Amino acid sequence: NSLPLFDTPSRVPGPPLKKRRASPKSWAQKLDIVLDTLKSIDWTVADLLYYLFRLRDQDNDPIHRSHRHAAAVQQFLHGKTKIIPSFIVDAWLRSADGRIAEGSEESSLMYSTKVDYKMIKSVR
Repeated sequence: NSLPLFDTPSRVPGPPLKKRRASPKSWAQKLDIVLDTLKSIDWTVADLLYYLFRLRDQDNDPIHRSHRHAAAVQQFLHGKTKIIPSFIVDAWLRSADGRIAEGSEESSLMYSTKVDYKMIKSVR
C-alpha cells in the first residue's frame, strides 16, 4: 500500500521574480530629463531657481511654501545635501558662461558702489 512516487522539483517555486530596475541614469541623463520637464512647462532654469528661492510674491507678501518645498530648500541652504550652496557659487564664479566681454557697459558695473547688484544681469 505505498503511494505512487511522482517526480517532484528539487525546490518549491517562490514568488515571481521582480523586474530588474533600470540601471541608474548618469547625471547628464538626469539633467536632460529636468531640462525637458522645464521646457514642457515653459520654464527656464532661471524660473526654477527664482520660484524655488523667492521669499515674497508680486504684492510683497511672504510666500507660503508647501512642506516639501520648504524642507528641500532648508536642507540645501543648511548644507545637508551632497551639493552645498558654496559649490554652486564657486561654479558660477569659475564658469566661462558668466564672463562678460571686457569693455562692455556691464563690465564697468561689476565693482560699482553706485549700482544695486540686483540690477547687474550677469554673474561676473
